[in-house]
Amino acid sequence: MVNSVPITISYGDEPDVMDSALDVARESGAVLEMEVIQSGEDIYRREIKEGVMPDIYESLKRTGILIKSATRTPKEEGYVSVATAICQKLEIDTCLEYYVSDVTPGVGVIIEKPASPLRIENIAEVFNLSKALGGQSFCYTIDELGLMLRQKQEKFPEFTADYKTAAEAAASIGNYDIIFTDEASQPVIAAAIKAKIGCRIFIGNGFRIFEPVENLNAGGKGLILALALAVKYSGQNDAAWEIYKSLSDDNTQDSAVA
Repeated sequence: MVNSVPITISYGDEPDVMDSALDVARESGAVLEMEVIQSGEDIYRREIKEGVMPDIYESLKRTGILIKSATRTPKEEGYVSVATAICQKLEIDTCLEYYVSDVTPGVGVIIEKPASPLRIENIAEVFNLSKALGGQSFCYTIDELGLMLRQKQEKFPEFTADYKTAAEAAASIGNYDIIFTDEASQPVIAAAIKAKIGCRIFIGNGFRIFEPVENLNAGGKGLILALALAVKYSGQNDAAWEIYKSLSDDNTQDSAVA
């Protein structure tokens, strides 16, 4: 018998999309114990500029996992996206962008930004997440990360980490589960991936937040991918694989959720 997994769910501004994604998860055998919270348009209308009510943080302290549907941030000054507000409140500063395309059944990308260089804590978060998701092969285009990656590899001897130029990483994109890169090299990596479906995972301080990438969520597939990864993270491997397969009827490739 599969134990239920407590998660926090936000229907955001697309409740129908979330309902459909959850139906896919249930049909795939996932067992979820859901706490539902509000976020997005209904909250912004109350002039709460973070787009969430305070009760979300009590829920997240209980579950540690949030799966949220897309939300639209008002353009007026002072408003912030729901994900940004949550990450600031919980001091989460690691974001993994996960993509599926014709050239890769799944690859995660970590982008270092000038204002927030990657730290050993970020590397540790990624390694721990990757262990749960089954990813073991890393690539980095930032030479300065080598020492931190080697330090973490001491605790994860099954992991590999190769230094590549952006062009080399792009040429072998299908060989890696996660790529660490910077803003200058990111366009080269993105062009190689040619993503069709995407989601983000914000990780830090014991929390995991999954959401679709807005322009890679056609038909709710970005949210379904996020659900597949969250279910995989929870340890329900068979259900995660079934959810992933629903993204494409003829998708028989291996992936990080397999």
